[in-house]
Amino acid sequence: MPKKLKSQRRKKGKSLGDSEHDDTGFGDVDEVEILSEDHTVADDASFNSFYDDFGGDAENGAAAEDGAPDTQSRAEISAANRHNSLLEALSLASTIPSEKRSVKREQYLKRLFKAISQFAAGPPGQEAVLSRVDDAILPACKAGLRAGSAKPAEQYAACRVLEVTSVI
Repeated sequence: MPKKLKSQRRKKGKSLGDSEHDDTGFGDVDEVEILSEDHTVADDASFNSFYDDFGGDAENGAAAEDGAPDTQSRAEISAANRHNSLLEALSLASTIPSEKRSVKREQYLKRLFKAISQFAAGPPGQEAVLSRVDDAILPACKAGLRAGSAKPAEQYAACRVLEVTSVI
């Protein structure tokens, strides 16, 4: 049995491939508007505001790439942000034993694990962790390991915090 071919619809009085203006197939297009070079999606003002939002200096952009002080200041800012994140997680650790919800305790323990494993790499981070072991980290892990009220995921998170703390 031969295959049936679908027929193509066409306007009355025209055959396929006919066009009014040219033979490009775009018969309905009369003109093409050419945009000027000044017309862009991201102009200078929007680029500068984007660059400023993410800590850049738009006026000294070329100088910042060549100069080492800018790179060093970015590294110092990054280290300060990491240390602040670590201190924030350590302060949350002191609230874990008093938290009633197991899900919240698990979230705090996961956050503490991430902070210790990623942000406590240098001597200031190690000192911060070691200074808070007895008063924040161990009570938080003990609360996470309680047999009666802790879920397995919370117990696992507490074990992970103890593991990474022992490495530090």
